[in-house]
Amino acid sequence: MALPIPIFLRDRLRPLKKFALFQRPIDYYHLRQERLIRRAREKKALPAMVLIELTNTCNLKCAKCALINSQREKGFIDDALVEKVLRDIEAANAPTEIALSGSGEPTLHPHLVDYVKAARSIHNVGVIGFATNGVALTPDLSEKLLDAGLTRLKASLDTDDPREYLRLNGRDTYERASSNFLNFCRINKATGNRCRVTLKGTLYDNDLALAKRLKNKWQPHVQQVRVTPVHNWAGMVTKELTGVKGQRPPCWMLWEQIQVLWNGQITICCTDSMDGRFNMGDAYQTNLSEYWRHDPGLKKIRRLHESLNFAALPVCARCDMWAYSDIDN
Repeated sequence: MALPIPIFLRDRLRPLKKFALFQRPIDYYHLRQERLIRRAREKKALPAMVLIELTNTCNLKCAKCALINSQREKGFIDDALVEKVLRDIEAANAPTEIALSGSGEPTLHPHLVDYVKAARSIHNVGVIGFATNGVALTPDLSEKLLDAGLTRLKASLDTDDPREYLRLNGRDTYERASSNFLNFCRINKATGNRCRVTLKGTLYDNDLALAKRLKNKWQPHVQQVRVTPVHNWAGMVTKELTGVKGQRPPCWMLWEQIQVLWNGQITICCTDSMDGRFNMGDAYQTNLSEYWRHDPGLKKIRRLHESLNFAALPVCARCDMWAYSDIDN
C-alpha cells in the first residue's frame, strides 16, 4: 500500500500549492496515492465492513427515511443466510466489522441477540454493531445484547421535543426511545462501557441551536454525539442534489463495504439498502470474499467512479452522500 506524503515533505509542499506551477504535480501525487490505496483494498479478502440487513420493516415512519418510498418486498432475514454470511467471513480469515443494519429496524428481528452472539464468536470480527431508533430497545434486550458481545450502537434521535418527534417520525414514542437509550447507557456503564454508543441526530433544517442541545444533553451519557444534515438516499427522498460543493470524488463505499439484504441480494452500499437497485448477486450462492475481489460488475462500477463517469450509473448520479458530513457548532 502506498504511504502518505511524509510529514517533513508535506510541510515543505504546502506553501508551494498556491503557485500554479506546483499545484498540478502535488494534486497528481495525491490522486495516485488514493488510487493505489483503493487497489490495495480491492485485493483484501474482505472489506472493512460487512452490513447484514435483518429486516426492511420499521416501527417508525421518519420523514428523512426513504423506506416509505421503497418498492422492495418486506421480510426478515433467516438463520440460514446469517450462518452462510458468517461462514464466508470466518473462512476469509481477514479482519472486518459487522453491522446488523440495512433499511429497517434491527431490534424487530426476534433473533437479533443470537446473531450478535454468533458474530462475536468469529475470530476475525472486531466490531459488531447496528443502528436503532430505540423504540424497541427495552432494558431486557439491552442487557442481552451487551452480554452477547455488542460493541457498537448508533442511537438515532433527531430532536429533544416530543411534539417535534411525533411530527418527524409519525409516532408518539419520544419518551420511550429516549428512556431506552438512557437505560442502555446505564447498563453499558455498569458493565465497563464495553459498547461504544453514538447518539446520531439528523437536522431537517440548519438548526444549530438544536444541534447544541442534543450534544449538551447526550454527551454525558454516550461516547460520541454526531449531528448531520439530511441526505437524499440516492434520489429517493429528494430529486435535486442540495448543498453539494466541490469536485466529486469516487465513492469510498465501493472500497469499504458489502451490503447483504434480508433476502440474500448483495448490493454495493448501505445507501442502496432502501430499494436494492443494484443487484450484484445472491449471498446464498455467492462467496462474499470472491465477490469482493473478483466480481466483474463491481469492478466495472469502481472504474466508472474512478473515471468520474457518474452519469453511467443513474443511482450514483443522484446520490449526495459524497458531500455528506457532520455539522459542527
